Amino acid sequence: MPYKFVDAILKPDARFADLCVVEHGTVRPMSVVDHHAALARIGLAGAAPEEVRAAFDRARNTMIYAFFDYDLLVVGEMQAFGAFELSLKHRLNGHGGASRGTLLRNLVERGEKRPDGPSLKLLNLVRAEGLRAIA
Repeated sequence: MPYKFVDAILKPDARFADLCVVEHGTVRPMSVVDHHAALARIGLAGAAPEEVRAAFDRARNTMIYAFFDYDLLVVGEMQAFGAFELSLKHRLNGHGGASRGTLLRNLVERGEKRPDGPSLKLLNLVRAEGLRAIA
């Protein structure tokens, strides 16, 4: 999207401008309030560390502004993936910092230690996809 002029900054991106909301049997254009409410319904389950919550909220905040510049959805998605990876690091390492090896390697090693459960399913998927070499 080209750089916006000041008078166009708060106008919805054309891809949002045509979206509608049905409310009480009436159709109306989607507003930034509707977009915000939709994003507000997406949350983290359980007690996530503050660092993960901050990363997740950064992703949602970026996605709010995608209402005005649709390309920011991609940036928001990348931020959300980063928050997800950070939450996995906290789960695996007990902290969000760097760990020995890659995240995938750590997941595979855990899968090898468990005879059943989701880790075994992940291990089988990794092996089936031929990703064992990077693990």
